Amino acid sequence: MAQRILYCFILGNALNDIFPVTIGEVTRVNGADIPFKDFTIGYLKDYIIEKKNLASILNIWKVGIIEGSEEWNILKGKPNTEIDIEQELKGNKLDSSMEPIAVSFPESRPKGIAIIVQLPATTVPSRTISQVEVEVQDLLKTYSQELEKVVTNKYDPYVYFKASYDHPYKNEIDEKKIPMLGGNPNLLLYNLPRKNEDCLTNCEHLEADLKRNIVSSSMTVIMGTSGCGKTRLCLELLCRNYSLYFVAVPLSFGAKDLENASTWTENAIRGKKPNEVRKLAERAVWNCITARLVLLNHLFDMAKQLNCVMEPKSWLIFQLSNHLVNDLPVIFVT
Repeated sequence: MAQRILYCFILGNALNDIFPVTIGEVTRVNGADIPFKDFTIGYLKDYIIEKKNLASILNIWKVGIIEGSEEWNILKGKPNTEIDIEQELKGNKLDSSMEPIAVSFPESRPKGIAIIVQLPATTVPSRTISQVEVEVQDLLKTYSQELEKVVTNKYDPYVYFKASYDHPYKNEIDEKKIPMLGGNPNLLLYNLPRKNEDCLTNCEHLEADLKRNIVSSSMTVIMGTSGCGKTRLCLELLCRNYSLYFVAVPLSFGAKDLENASTWTENAIRGKKPNEVRKLAERAVWNCITARLVLLNHLFDMAKQLNCVMEPKSWLIFQLSNHLVNDLPVIFVT
């Protein structure tokens, strides 16, 4: 049964391109079944991106635009990309990825436009460093409770696998606390070690090799057949050291910031000369790296204030799972 029906409009499209978003008791987003009670603005963004095959960097605005209203006529009579959504359409930007959909939309909106989707511009206005810093701090404040859990090593974003009630070893399996991803148990994330705990892989040897080779080589390539343990090896290494974990495409887990950067670059380089293309691509990647380092530095500052030591594992799990990692680079891009 539908819990929320919300009609959406992509700024820049024709008004006859309005489409519905239906959120049920359980809604499938990126291969995972999300219960309505857990459905947040972040999942709404991902759902719209997947449904309409959009660029991953976008903004969504809550509006209430009925056909025939003043706001409707503005959309109808003005080039959509030039519209000031906040002032002219009385829009409220939905910034917090963690806010439950039931809070943002207490009821369905079966008539009119409830959501405006704003795609990224390929040209961006210049801003001062102080303006960017304010935006970063504002975003970090909205995630302050989750960040405190990361710093105090209490961050636990996963649902754990539960065996069927008639399984003879249900209690033993349930006690293992195997993380679930996409509706299935994921052993890659199971029982990841803390900094000084034993590992399943030989990551200690890899760590020693990296330290020996760091002066002579800037790159280490790990090769092996599918399923041989390459990803688990890297995860265990990052449970021992504060590091940045990037994936080109998050097939099962990992942040989307690099994928978003690729989409932004694809849009931004159209019609540009090769030299400009290279600079834009480098800028997109450095936005991701800068955002991660800003976030890590902020967590270290929080740990100092709280007089605690953040485990590398806690930082790794946060990188693998939290929307903030996707949202923060957008500030540097736009």
